[in-house]
Amino acid sequence: VQRILGTNNGQFLANQILHSINPNTFFNGLLTDINNQSPTADRTIDRRIVFKWAQKGKMKNPHHVFYDEEREDEFKDQTPSKPNEENMFQPFLSKKILLELLISMDFLQHDPSYSGDDEKAEGGGVKTIEEAPTKGNSKTDPEVMKLKNWLSGKINHNAIEILEKAGITKEKFANMDKLAFMKIGLKIGHAVQASKLKLELA
Repeated sequence: VQRILGTNNGQFLANQILHSINPNTFFNGLLTDINNQSPTADRTIDRRIVFKWAQKGKMKNPHHVFYDEEREDEFKDQTPSKPNEENMFQPFLSKKILLELLISMDFLQHDPSYSGDDEKAEGGGVKTIEEAPTKGNSKTDPEVMKLKNWLSGKINHNAIEILEKAGITKEKFANMDKLAFMKIGLKIGHAVQASKLKLELA
């Protein structure tokens, strides 16, 4: 791992994995896994840990991770829409509660720029924490724009946006290595490509 990625730092590698996750795919897969009613289901998540997550996070009511007939409207568009009799005391999540749970644990972050038709759609209006844009005013920095214009057509557009949001100028770009590119959010392939491009600035 260290030879390929340049690091064996577990937190850094975890951040890279989070950055590569599509929020909607992650959300729907987790909901399906937790709400699976089969007694022989091959689960990714141990359902016993879901309530512990809810207690550890900042949820208003951790007990909402369990099915409640008083909240049956939350589940009506889901399949299954309620747990089997034998699973009544196991966590069973509505989309609304799963979203609240993931945000409370900082797995996902609300995206205020989201302008979809349905803010309540699963995964709608959220991004993985690593995918969330960094704050700053780099778009008005002429030095950052010089790098952006220079890279146009030479590297993936998403990679250019990440460099722009991180406030990377031509001078900074020329002094970065593959690991530094990955730390600001570039995927491995784009980091390698950027490392080669920077040689043109030498």
